[in-house]
Amino acid sequence: MIVIGAFFAVGLLLLGEHLISNMQFSGFLKPLEDVYKERMFRYYDKVALGILFSSWVAAYKFYHRDKKRLYGML
Repeated sequence: MIVIGAFFAVGLLLLGEHLISNMQFSGFLKPLEDVYKERMFRYYDKVALGILFSSWVAAYKFYHRDKKRLYGML
């Protein structure tokens, strides 16, 4: 579960970087391009950290559930 969460977090960061790097504003919005890109980078970073944290929580819950089931059989 932890590996899957790390895989999705890194994948989301790479996807976000790719999508944001191809974004270009024109005209009077051009000065806001860097500010918007930085804000979107932070958004993707927060979402990736949320995925990573939730995968750690899910792994912890699965571990305790399986531990209880295993010790219950002994």
